[in-house]
Amino acid sequence: MNAYFSNNSLRMIWVFAALLLVGGRSFSQTPLSEIDARNFLEAATSKVEQFGSNLSLLGRSDITAEDKDKIIKYAIYSDIVLDQETHFSNDLDPTGKALKELPIESYLFNVKAGYFPPQKGGVKIIYQSISSTDAVYYTQDKDQYFVKVVVERYLEGSFVLDDHEEYVRNTDTLDFYVKVVEEGSAVFPPSIYSMSFHEDNAHTFTKAKVVAGQKRLLSAEEQAKMEADLFRVNRELQLIKERLASSEREARIQKEKRRQAEEKIRQEKRARELAESEARQAKIQKDIAIQREGQAKREEALAEKEAYVQRLRNRVSLKLGAGTSIFLGNNYHRNPNDPTINTLQALGSVWWRIGRLRNMDRAQSGFSLVGFFRGGYLDTYTLSQIVGNQNSINFSETASFQDFEGGFAISQYMRISAGTGNFSYKDAWNNQVSQKYYSATLGFYTPALGNVALTGYTLTAMSTDNPWKDGRFRSIETLHLSINAYVIFQIQ
Repeated sequence: MNAYFSNNSLRMIWVFAALLLVGGRSFSQTPLSEIDARNFLEAATSKVEQFGSNLSLLGRSDITAEDKDKIIKYAIYSDIVLDQETHFSNDLDPTGKALKELPIESYLFNVKAGYFPPQKGGVKIIYQSISSTDAVYYTQDKDQYFVKVVVERYLEGSFVLDDHEEYVRNTDTLDFYVKVVEEGSAVFPPSIYSMSFHEDNAHTFTKAKVVAGQKRLLSAEEQAKMEADLFRVNRELQLIKERLASSEREARIQKEKRRQAEEKIRQEKRARELAESEARQAKIQKDIAIQREGQAKREEALAEKEAYVQRLRNRVSLKLGAGTSIFLGNNYHRNPNDPTINTLQALGSVWWRIGRLRNMDRAQSGFSLVGFFRGGYLDTYTLSQIVGNQNSINFSETASFQDFEGGFAISQYMRISAGTGNFSYKDAWNNQVSQKYYSATLGFYTPALGNVALTGYTLTAMSTDNPWKDGRFRSIETLHLSINAYVIFQIQ
């Protein structure tokens, strides 16, 4: 409100000062004194500068619409522009699609909200350079004095027009025209009556007559009227000063109250934020404690799992190898005088050490439960001797076998196991035939390559007769014996 009182005060001072200068006469090209002309130029420049400052406030997004309306009503309309019929060129539209010229009311609305909505940040308008021409001009047809003021204007903001939106940053040169208005016998301070894009047109204007001296020549009647007006001006000025001082005191009181209220709000906000921060810190510390407890439990569970896996690894081992065998007896060989290898085979076994392991030592001696798998290829002539039906085998095809045995081992050196297996071959009619058999094995092994591998020999007995037929043990009529040689690698 102080700005409004200041502007109104300035307006009143101009009114009464102008009364002193002209004494109520019209401007019929009455010569201006040098002081009057210089004051007019300075006042016109100041008026445009005031307009730029208020325009900058209208463009800000942190000023309420109500305050912006007060700025327009009490500052711009009341003290800066001629009237609401004033028209400005539309320098706000970068697209050129809107009206080229706007009434001052539309121009101000587009600054405060229309083209540059506050929710998108408003608009930044700065009058960077303001200068007037070097002379006061006079128009005979309107009987008025005016000054041309040139402005370098900077504009930046989010421009919105219908569905079009773009971020604008530009600079333009604008021409403001400022004149003195006669109303009866009063001469008001300079007012802006037009704005347009810059033109180099000063040479087309008529310069006002300027005479030497500090004031115009006055008649005796004008001198008496001037003295009466001066007394009235001083009285009005005193009243204005008193109202202004009272208003400023009230404004300072209200400002201090607002400051105290805002400070109280800030302190309450800081107290709430501090309490919330302490609560968050307490929650964070609690969460950290819970996480640490959970991490400790997970680490403990992981350690138990690793210990279990280690114990399991110390008890369980996997051994893979390969070997060959020769059946005992000349009837298993095509040439009895030159026995040949009867099988090529692969061997796999899983060992489970039983009993107590001392110091978790994998190499401790003891008993192990062992499962064996053996598979490979079998000489068809040998197969014919085992199955006992030589005429039913296709000797041109390959025969295979696989068996599973379970048993136990003493340390790594001795094996006793038994199980069952299956021969697979093609008969004379090329049909696939499967023949089940039973086996038992006694083996002896020797560590090699630094305990990484085992070499050994096993004695395996095979029979196609079931020794446990009818749920009881019975004698085996035909038993086929083979000696097997292996190289076995232990998988850690």
